Amino acid sequence: MKKMFILTISIIVILAAAFIIFYEDTDSLNVKFLSSYGVAVIHKPSYFEETVIPEEFNEMYESYNMMQLEAGLDLYPYRGKNAVRYTYEVVNFPQKTAETVYANVICVRGRPVAGDISCPALDGFTEPLNLLQTLENR
Repeated sequence: MKKMFILTISIIVILAAAFIIFYEDTDSLNVKFLSSYGVAVIHKPSYFEETVIPEEFNEMYESYNMMQLEAGLDLYPYRGKNAVRYTYEVVNFPQKTAETVYANVICVRGRPVAGDISCPALDGFTEPLNLLQTLENR
């Protein structure tokens, strides 16, 4: 009985240690995801919102997914899934704008699967995540 108790405690300690070592919170994953596209952001999201990626894409979602494909991403495998959209303030946008530039990250089950760079100004934009890499290569 004592051996079983010690074994159980040992397993719990090992699992807890593995969780602590390998766990990354969503913000850390999102920041790494964005930095892989050359996008630097303030590490805490300005906003987040739960959403559902529709099962059937309308024209707007088809257009948005085409933009995802430009960045090497694809929302099609996530149709019908619950998601969370996190919005971060971009700190390394190379062009001056009157409004703040944001990076949006769409996560499914806590993992980033899509995103964009946008500016909400009247003459604003929504562009693929690889926009900054494209601007650097010009």
